[in-house]
Amino acid sequence: MMDIHHMDFHVYYENHAIPELPNLKRFELVVYVDFCTQSLLLLTSFLKAFPHLCTLVLKLEFIDPFSCDPRTSFIERHRKNDVICPHHGLEVLEIVRYRHRLNADEHVRHVIETAIALKKIVINPVHWHFHHTGADKRIHDVKQEEIARNAALNILKKQVPSTIEFVVL
Repeated sequence: MMDIHHMDFHVYYENHAIPELPNLKRFELVVYVDFCTQSLLLLTSFLKAFPHLCTLVLKLEFIDPFSCDPRTSFIERHRKNDVICPHHGLEVLEIVRYRHRLNADEHVRHVIETAIALKKIVINPVHWHFHHTGADKRIHDVKQEEIARNAALNILKKQVPSTIEFVVL
């Protein structure tokens, strides 16, 4: 697991040489999705470095975590010269703390375009810091999770090919 969301924002703008880890099968990445283009480039670098990765868990963080309005996202679409590098091993994508925001959806679309063998997408709107019983949740958090679940089922699911199993927790 790698948590880069607490790191200096410059980590998203630097070109990092990531060592190849051919035996890595599962990788969890905590990332700010508000730096969409930069975090997608960083994600692509990780996918290149982990050629036999089977499961990718993206734990999403946002600069403005209280906004559920998808229009508040700082989206930058793919540039014409961006290269999509296919990944032949990734079968499962899990998105933790999904929110209906353009940048979160863009990360899902990027993996769908990149992962040739993708079989399953799991959307989990619950923040990983909460206790598994939900005892420490606020009402506001529960409402955001419900909005995210509905958006995943009604909007995001339509963008996922029918050959990929789509699960919302």
